[in-house]
Amino acid sequence: MKPFDSIFESSIEDSLRKIFRIFFDSRLYTRTDISVDTSDYIAVNLPMDCGGRKVVSLYVERVAALKAARKLADVEQGGDDMLYDVVGEMANIVAGNALSQQEDENAKIYSPVPLKKIDTGMTAKRVYSTSLGSLFFTVS
Repeated sequence: MKPFDSIFESSIEDSLRKIFRIFFDSRLYTRTDISVDTSDYIAVNLPMDCGGRKVVSLYVERVAALKAARKLADVEQGGDDMLYDVVGEMANIVAGNALSQQEDENAKIYSPVPLKKIDTGMTAKRVYSTSLGSLFFTVS
């Protein structure tokens, strides 16, 4: 049997794939290069309670966040605050969908928190490419 965190991460990945297919008509492709230069990424932390306290962090390439904003909000340009809102909403949708697959009736999602300072040399378990750009998530 898989440990809960591994099952939860699988649920997050399944949700990401579903959301990108439905909202952006895009597929997620797993990249083989998992080192990431995050200098041009927008990221949010999404605290939650599900099998204990967790934080899902969603990192989206700035160009991908802007393309998502164009599709979702029909805007051509946006400052960082708007891009953090878009990525935060994406994280909410993905995490909410993943939580709906869990059996924890006390699960809660809290408001996303913009991650203004990101480590520039990160290695992710999986990095995804889409027609919008690159993204990855972590669960801690």
